[in-house]
Amino acid sequence: MGSSDPIPPLRLRTAVGSGTDIDLYLENGRRVAEHIVSETEKAGRPIRELDTVLDFACGCGRVLHHLVKSGPRFAGCDVDRRAITWLKEATPAEVIATGPSPPLPFDDESFDLIYTISSFTHFSETDQDAWLRELARLLRRGGIFIATTNGQSILERFQTEAALSAEHLARLADRNLGREGFVFEPYANSVASRGSHTNSAAVYGLAFHTQEYVREHWGQVFSIRQIYTASTNSGQDLIVATAA
Repeated sequence: MGSSDPIPPLRLRTAVGSGTDIDLYLENGRRVAEHIVSETEKAGRPIRELDTVLDFACGCGRVLHHLVKSGPRFAGCDVDRRAITWLKEATPAEVIATGPSPPLPFDDESFDLIYTISSFTHFSETDQDAWLRELARLLRRGGIFIATTNGQSILERFQTEAALSAEHLARLADRNLGREGFVFEPYANSVASRGSHTNSAAVYGLAFHTQEYVREHWGQVFSIRQIYTASTNSGQDLIVATAA
């Protein structure tokens, strides 16, 4: 851990799943950042050569901190106003608090790269589709879109998650991702529903995607280049796409 690494307060680290372990918080962010850098290079558009990058649902900057010095102009946005208030003092990126629904206050085709880590893992299908269209609006031609989703292994993990309410567990237990393609269960009275989303009227929950669903459904908005199974951010799938 470097002395210059900005460390958010515990309540903000907890909101992104790192809890009290500062080293885990930094390491998880670093690993995700490395995946993003690697994928931009594979696409022939190294991040250091891009002009503008958006971290959508940036939280307290867990990934942003590791990328912001790579060259482009960075922007970040999140519904968690507490995280944005802290982040404004901790990063040179332009960060803004947003509402739970589109649009974002950016012009069409504003960004060469948009990445979002563990946001589409919490949207209903209606909200997912709205945000997919909005982020597609913001992405320049030839731009890269990177996101993560929860797959089958994470659904199985959450079907026994002690932090969830009995009601939520019962609803998740009856869901079959392979048959449905997309599963969403709103938060009930659980630890996971508290904290960063309590200042929003939006309905968040746990969302799970098959790769076939992503290719067919997200493929209506983006050109899907690659999907890596359980490859990042504690076992989430990594989706790499370009502007359609």
